[in-house]
Amino acid sequence: MRLCAAGLAACSALPKDGGLIWALVSFGLAFAAWPKVSSERRATVERAYSAARADWEAALSRWKREAAREYFTEKLRALEKARMELADLPKERRRRLAKLEGEREMRQRQRYLDRYRIDRAKIKGIGSGRTAMLASYGIETAADVDRVKIMQIPSFGEALSAELVGWRRLHERNFRFNPNEPVDRRDIDTMDRELAAERQKLLSSLQQGPTVLRRLSQEINPARQRLMPTLEKAWTAFKIAEALRNSCGP
Repeated sequence: MRLCAAGLAACSALPKDGGLIWALVSFGLAFAAWPKVSSERRATVERAYSAARADWEAALSRWKREAAREYFTEKLRALEKARMELADLPKERRRRLAKLEGEREMRQRQRYLDRYRIDRAKIKGIGSGRTAMLASYGIETAADVDRVKIMQIPSFGEALSAELVGWRRLHERNFRFNPNEPVDRRDIDTMDRELAAERQKLLSSLQQGPTVLRRLSQEINPARQRLMPTLEKAWTAFKIAEALRNSCGP
């Protein structure tokens, strides 16, 4: 019992004073001297260990977030990535334009099928109620008809799905690809708007970069001074709780 008391007394000692080492030794000796650890005692130690571990992980997470250089380095890497992406935008536009070129037939077919609206068609089993239901799921034209999507709509089974798919295929058979038709201007305009938005986002990030890096650099040292006592305390408590837990045996 005296050894146990000595271990408890050592818990309050700071790491720099050797308290942690003395605590571990004392607790090890104390529990080695005990012939049996009750299940109640073991449960109490386990709860204390879990709480100490959670406190340590929370303190470490906060340290990494507020006081570690890793966050500064991550931000620096993110800015470098943004710079490279900004420089690559002209090539990205050429890649996307080539993709649109390769999708000309598919997009022509979609535009053709988009002319045929379900609410204007005569499809067996599809009245105004089911037409409204389809529209609520984004299925309004022949271009939207997809068997898998339709089967997921309540009250739309195999029979109705087959009717809709058959109606789409009927129109699809009449489609003729025009190889002389260039990429649709609307698709190019949409692509350019997306690239312009990406460019603006990257520029904004790079313009704010120096200010953000300066602020992070200025915050790291004060954060370390502020958080170090909490980190040391949590670490000490966790290692003591871990030693107690190990001493209790399996």
